[in-house]
Amino acid sequence: MARIYKRPDLLKGDDDKIDVVPTLRLVYRDTFNLKYFYLLLHEWFIDNDFAVDGDGYPTRSDEDFPETVFIHRNFGSDVQIWWRWRFERPSPTGPLFRWCVDVDVQILGLKQVETVVNGQKMKVDSAEFEIFITPSLFMTTGRWKKNPILAQLKPMLYETVYRKMRNKEKDLFENKMWQLQESVKTYFKLGTYLPERQNQEFHPKSDMTT
Repeated sequence: MARIYKRPDLLKGDDDKIDVVPTLRLVYRDTFNLKYFYLLLHEWFIDNDFAVDGDGYPTRSDEDFPETVFIHRNFGSDVQIWWRWRFERPSPTGPLFRWCVDVDVQILGLKQVETVVNGQKMKVDSAEFEIFITPSLFMTTGRWKKNPILAQLKPMLYETVYRKMRNKEKDLFENKMWQLQESVKTYFKLGTYLPERQNQEFHPKSDMTT
């Protein structure tokens, strides 16, 4: 397992949190390929440099992938899976900002069923699938308190010099998070053309009305 990230520890300190994309909650009840979805999501975070080594550099090492929990329980007819990822990385724009993303997945009643695809029988997974994606953007101003001059200048710098930088960073992070959400919803064939409200519940496309 990768080294453990504890979100409460990451959020300790005086860094300023910037409001960004709200939590995405997606609930799906239908057939899908669990192994493929896991790899798809795993590779998205690696390709977008969220998996970093101890020095903050992108890496494909399994040891550095922040999977803090993976539980597989088999109760006979009821198979349950949980996994939890905790990402933290420096902003691509520099050390003034840091990006955090929490991913929590719960799968209940997992079983294999047969379906017909292009005239051929295939085995697929059937379950109730729930995923939470919670992004957090921080401005690393906590360290300013260690410097008495910067501590006094913080209010002025925050509202003048860094205002435009904050807005640009927020837009950059928001765009990346919308890309992630669209990737998830595209896999499950859900609509991706409208921003969603916090804790919005989604269902398979076949159950959606337009």
